[in-house]
Amino acid sequence: MGVFQVEGQGMRRVLMELRPTEFDHITATISLYRPGPMEFIPAFISVPARRTETRVCASCPGTDPVRDDGVCVYQEQVIQILADIAGYTPVRRTWFAAASARSPRDSGRAPGDFRAGECKKVGAEAEEADAIWDALMGFARYGFNRAHAADYAVVVAQTGI
Repeated sequence: MGVFQVEGQGMRRVLMELRPTEFDHITATISLYRPGPMEFIPAFISVPARRTETRVCASCPGTDPVRDDGVCVYQEQVIQILADIAGYTPVRRTWFAAASARSPRDSGRAPGDFRAGECKKVGAEAEEADAIWDALMGFARYGFNRAHAADYAVVVAQTGI
C-alpha cells in the first residue's frame, strides 16, 4: 500500500501472481497494466511465456524477435512489428505511434497496405494479418514505451523500500 503506481488492487493482484524477481518484470508490469496491452498480462505471468516464443499470431514468425518474454509489452515493439512484417516506413510508423497515443480506434479489418505488405511475404494469410492488426491496435487504447515504464519502475523501487 502507498507504493507509487502499484497501490491499486488490480496492480497488486498482478504483481502477487507474477512474483517479480527482476527489475524488468516491474517495468513490464507497469507497461502491461494499461488498457492497450492489458490482455497480454496472463501470457506474461505464465512462466513458459517468459521463456518461450509465443507469438501475437501463432503462425506468423515475423513477430517473434521484438517481443519481451513472448508478449508485446512496449510501444516500440509494436512499431518494430509494423516495420518487420508490414514494411512500414519510419514516417508511417511514427504516424501510427502518434495517432495511437491520441485517439483509440476500432480497426475492424486490417488496412490493405498492412495485409499486402510484408505480412504476405512472411506467410500470413488475411485472417492472420487481421489478428495481428487487432492485437497491435490494442495499443491504440494506451501503450507505454519502455523508457517511460522504466522511469516509473525506478520510483516503484524507491517508494517500495
